[in-house]
Amino acid sequence: MYVLRKLLKGCAVVLLILVLLISVLGILLLAEVSPDIYSEEKHLERIAKRVQDRYIDGDARLNFHWDEDEVVAGVDENFQSSIKATGFKLYPMYDWNDKLSHVLVEFEPYGYTYLLVNVGGIIPSFSVRGGMYTFPSRGADVWSSCHFNKYGDVVFETDDFGNNIVYVRSPFTVRGVTDEKMYMIDYDRYDDDISGYFPAVKRNGKFVNLYSLDEFEVVNGQVTSKQAISDTAHYMPFYPQFDL
Repeated sequence: MYVLRKLLKGCAVVLLILVLLISVLGILLLAEVSPDIYSEEKHLERIAKRVQDRYIDGDARLNFHWDEDEVVAGVDENFQSSIKATGFKLYPMYDWNDKLSHVLVEFEPYGYTYLLVNVGGIIPSFSVRGGMYTFPSRGADVWSSCHFNKYGDVVFETDDFGNNIVYVRSPFTVRGVTDEKMYMIDYDRYDDDISGYFPAVKRNGKFVNLYSLDEFEVVNGQVTSKQAISDTAHYMPFYPQFDL
């Protein structure tokens, strides 16, 4: 019995030491590399350098994907599904609570992507995501304008021949709202199979869905009404293209 008590006491001491070590490590990680220690301007500076190195000075190309029954709008006759970027602009994007959450990279002559700024915590999410800035694992390379019809189905914009129209510039550029504050809204509703992030602006206290141009509200982080969405951006843990 004495041996058992001694053994349990030793295990408790070891467990306490492990908890303390993990806590200290978490504090150090959070203090040294949490995105929260950088200002918005510093985040944009860090991202600009990575984008410049990867896409302008490096060999990375922009690849677009669309279906056979879709037509790309707003491009010249020489547009191809894989191109080399010649320039870019960065735009900060915010969550429903006006906290920096994403950065829009608008490429020239075409192309865009949404980078997720991984937020801190006791166990910083960037340690799970694989980096401070994460590429979408799918989505966000083309999009379509859409709306609900009278039956509640999502209907996409089409040309005169019935082909769905897709765009390879961001919704903010196509809608002409790059001078407005940009939002990325986390969408996850029990009555919809679609989930992920979608772009919006805010006017007169309400958000505007840039896919449908419909107004909507967000309460405690939840979108209060079902949205017409053509695509959403998703971010996977340990996605291989992390941190640019």
